[in-house]
Amino acid sequence: YPLRARATAVRPLGDGWDEVEIPYGHGLDALLVEFGPDVVAVEPAELRADVIDRLRAVAKG
Repeated sequence: YPLRARATAVRPLGDGWDEVEIPYGHGLDALLVEFGPDVVAVEPAELRADVIDRLRAVAKG
């Protein structure tokens, strides 16, 4: 729900996945990381890289 509340568009992709368009802003990477494997950051590339870096840091402990 928190992501859908921020969404400017939602498109069903099938197999239980939806594409949710959210305005990019400060702290979005931290918010997305909270959802773990239930969220995939697609773009912009900077956001995707930040999310991956945060997830790797969590995985390392």
